[in-house]
Amino acid sequence: MHLIQPVPPQKPLDTLLDWERKIKGGPVWDLLVVQQQMKVRHIRPMTSPNAGIQMSMEMGWNLSQLMEEFQGLHGHHYRDSEWVWLQGGRRYPCAADSYLLPIDPTDGGGAGAPEPRIYLKFTIPPPQRHLVFVSVHHSH
Repeated sequence: MHLIQPVPPQKPLDTLLDWERKIKGGPVWDLLVVQQQMKVRHIRPMTSPNAGIQMSMEMGWNLSQLMEEFQGLHGHHYRDSEWVWLQGGRRYPCAADSYLLPIDPTDGGGAGAPEPRIYLKFTIPPPQRHLVFVSVHHSH
């Protein structure tokens, strides 16, 4: 499922500046393969606690709605990749890809307003059985 195998940082993530957490040469994950693996349920979706709250409060979505939107992503929606920590359990850096998902322009703004978009960031931690959304919110 990897397109690239980035080398994890040698310092703890919480000591790195934003630009130091970025992964060059991304995306890390092959979006089409990941989407196919989700369809056949080889990978199960879940949200981090923060992403679940963001998704529910900002968009009013549940996990099923998020998965419908995720299946509609295309490579040109890719934004960047970076190292993230997952909450709980062992703390190790995970490579995450972020995408900007366009949403229905009738949902807000009006003429001349920027196109509303949703920011999605996900990772697939070892042993690659779950896709974890670590961020799901409106793009500001």
